[in-house]
Amino acid sequence: MSRRDQKKIPQATSPKGARIPTPPLRPQRVRFSFEFVDVAHEKFCLDKCPEGYLGQLLEKLKAISGMAAGDLRDRSISRVLHSHAIDFARTSERAGFAHIRQETWDGRAWQFALTVNEHGRVHGFLDNDVFYVVWLDPKHLLWD
Repeated sequence: MSRRDQKKIPQATSPKGARIPTPPLRPQRVRFSFEFVDVAHEKFCLDKCPEGYLGQLLEKLKAISGMAAGDLRDRSISRVLHSHAIDFARTSERAGFAHIRQETWDGRAWQFALTVNEHGRVHGFLDNDVFYVVWLDPKHLLWD
């Protein structure tokens, strides 16, 4: 249910007509989509993922899915996650996510780390509360 739909929920009343307090809205939690994942990319293919990578990936996705979507963009939290926007002009992939149609996303790419110095990064883009995973980068090859 979207926030817009939640706001339309009428105030509940008890059998005697007293108003029942409506619980506060929870921030939308991060969800993940693999709709645009590019597992055939020469640098970011699944064959490049070392042993233990999948377990680290699932643990990180689980942890992030418990966070509010805005937390990925929050500077104080993003430092812990090593999450930040990607400027493709400064990377080894200047064309960016060229396989994704322009109208599908706003052109702002994002990344987060699986662990501090090991297991690399996950690259994708955010659309509201959904993080679309595009590349798995266990060797940190996106950056020159």
